[in-house]
Parts: sequence; C-alpha cells; structure tokens
Amino acid sequence: MHWDPYTYGVSASDYLTLMKAADPTIKVGVVLATGEDSYTNNTSHPAVNPRTGRVHNGWTPVLLTTLKNQGVTPDFAIYHRYEQGPGQESDSYLLQAAKTWPNDAADLRQQLTDYLGAAGASVELVVTEHNSVYASPGKQATSLVNGLFTADTLGQILKTEFNALLWWDLRNGQETNNNNSQSLYGWRLYGDYGILSAQNDKYPSFYVTKLLKTFARGGDAVVQAASDNPC
Repeated sequence: MHWDPYTYGVSASDYLTLMKAADPTIKVGVVLATGEDSYTNNTSHPAVNPRTGRVHNGWTPVLLTTLKNQGVTPDFAIYHRYEQGPGQESDSYLLQAAKTWPNDAADLRQQLTDYLGAAGASVELVVTEHNSVYASPGKQATSLVNGLFTADTLGQILKTEFNALLWWDLRNGQETNNNNSQSLYGWRLYGDYGILSAQNDKYPSFYVTKLLKTFARGGDAVVQAASDNPC
C-alpha cells in the first residue's frame, strides 16, 4: 500500500509505525516522478540535493527529503508512466517511446540515492500504471500500434531494475469521441484503456500479453543487443 497524508492525516513516520505494528510483513510504498523539478506546485519546502548542492522544489526531492527527516525509508517506489497527451497521439512517436525506460530507472535510482543516502539502495522500483495516453484514449489504444508498443515496453523494461509493470488496465470501457484521426493506424473508431473490452473483445495488446507465458521463464537471462537501424 502507499502512503497519502491527505487521506490518512498522519505523518509518514507515524503511518509507517501504525502499519508495521498491525502487520510486520506489510510493504509501504510512495509515488515518485522522474526529474528533480517535475510537478512543482509549492515552493515552501525546498529540498537541497546533498550530492550537487542544488535546490529543487519538485515532487520527488521534497517527498524524499521529508521522509528522511522523519526517519522513514519506504519499501518500494511507485512510478506511473503514460507516453502521450490526449489528442497528441503519434504512431511513429509511440513506436520509439519505450527505449527510454532505462533512463527513467536511472533517474529514480539517482534521486533515491541522493536524497535518502545509503538507505535508498533498499527501495524497490515498480511501475503500477502504464499505457500510451494519460487521458481520453482514442483509436491508437485499440490498434496494432499499441500492441507493438506493449511488446516493446516489456522488452525494454527488462533491461532495467524495475521489478513490476502493471498495464492500465484489464477492462475499462470504449470511448468513441476521442482522437480517431486518419493519421493514426487502425479501423476501430474508439479507444479503450483495457486489453479486453467490457464485451470481452480482445485487442492487440491482449494477444501480446498472452504471449508472455512463452516469452520468458525462471532461469532465463536478459541479453543486451544493439542495432544501427533506428526502427
């Protein structure tokens, strides 16, 4: 579970103490964002990066500094990633987007190390939300392009230390009034965050996910590869 002070009305240290007292095996996580100046909405609690000496007001530096000052180290860090904004979908962009997963893992790990010190090494990285667009999915979400993107994401994230990737989501609902541009590949004139429709229609991302059972198994190893072909 993750800590939200607005919901629980207690400090991080008190919340963690209460949860661990109720169940010593419970794991508590916090949501982080890449970029030390991302999601700056309050400058009243600046955080100084101990490594660089620079001041930041972004979500992650302020959160991690607050946790460290309260003597709290989360068990895991939650990361959400959506590639595009609604109405801005591009098939060519999406098919290249997944290659930056190693950059995100490195960014989050560096911030954990900088702001939590040695204790940050014990914090696990997990992705609990991911899809092609963060709101109002259009036809790209139900097309073959999103299926190829799903496959690329799964392969690229295996090159990182992220230990979980949760797709948003299994079933959601069809939306007909979003981006159905002719510039996007696909014949379904609706979007859907799910890999299955409410009526159990299977989208390309479903079949890619189904292939996972034959893609990798315990004992397999990830082999790094490179190509001079940008596609």
